[in-house]
Amino acid sequence: MNLVPNNLINQYGNWVINKAPAEGDTNTDGNIDTPPMSFSIPLMGLLGNACVPLNELKGGLQIQIKWTPNIRNVIWTNSVGTKDDPTASPAVTGTATKIISGDLHVSNVSYEASVRTLDDSSYKAVADENNFDSQPIEWSDQHFYLTEKQYLASDLSVAGRVHTIVPSFRFSSLNNIFTAAFSNLASDGYDLNPPNVPHIPWDKLMNYRIGGIQHPTNEIDNLPKMVQHTVACCSNCNPAAAVNMMSSEYTVKNYRDITTIPATDVPTKWDRGVIGVGVKSFPDIDAVGGVDTRFIDTEFEAYKTAVATTAPLTNVWVAQFDCVYVIADGVLSFSDGT
Repeated sequence: MNLVPNNLINQYGNWVINKAPAEGDTNTDGNIDTPPMSFSIPLMGLLGNACVPLNELKGGLQIQIKWTPNIRNVIWTNSVGTKDDPTASPAVTGTATKIISGDLHVSNVSYEASVRTLDDSSYKAVADENNFDSQPIEWSDQHFYLTEKQYLASDLSVAGRVHTIVPSFRFSSLNNIFTAAFSNLASDGYDLNPPNVPHIPWDKLMNYRIGGIQHPTNEIDNLPKMVQHTVACCSNCNPAAAVNMMSSEYTVKNYRDITTIPATDVPTKWDRGVIGVGVKSFPDIDAVGGVDTRFIDTEFEAYKTAVATTAPLTNVWVAQFDCVYVIADGVLSFSDGT
């Protein structure tokens, strides 16, 4: 899914207005129905890129997806106007709007994947060649793990270096680290910033110190370097994955949430950005290329410029690491890289 917030009306047509409050009405809430909307979810890291022998599994394969119950995580209302009062009534023209409640219905869910069917003699040849009868079936892939930390507005409003020990980064083969910050859902319901778009809150990423070893050697102190490092992390799978994390027109450093409604120049597309850093080396044949972090710490160091704000940000770190899938006695298991 593209990380640029979509204009739903342009994409899917007009919303059905069941009830609209009159101008100046502060006691009546509006009620609308959105048109049906379609989307796709890339299941990154799910079972890897290998051909999984489904007939070797007992009970088949089941994929479970939990949909968010909060409609504010799915639909965001971009407030525009001339008043700088985010707590004013949504019925007043030119002030903030908020979603009070909503129902989310998901239907017609389908899973698309390529399936190769072999006849009995061909499958027997594959099974004999790979010793399916005498040893477990194994294949490797890359998986992802996320950890997060909230930075308070008081921290983001002053200049200085940030030192953080990234928790739970314990892997036998760590390849890449991605980091970005996200806006938090407002407690009063007025979401002036989209909650699910990544941003770059730092002026420069100094380095990661993994067991005292610095990655990268030089600071990442401008947007072109940030893009280059991120593309390098994704180039083995699909460079487009990195392109969708950035925007040549809207990505900025030192991002901070807006806390009042802009009177003019309200963006139609929101800032977004991610910084990726590769830490893997060039391994020998049949060896993993990542860094063993099971018994050492991973320290994050960045520099931020003073930008006054009253809104906190949640920074996340995503580890990309090698993992191993195993089918033994008809049961599929997964090594989390630790």
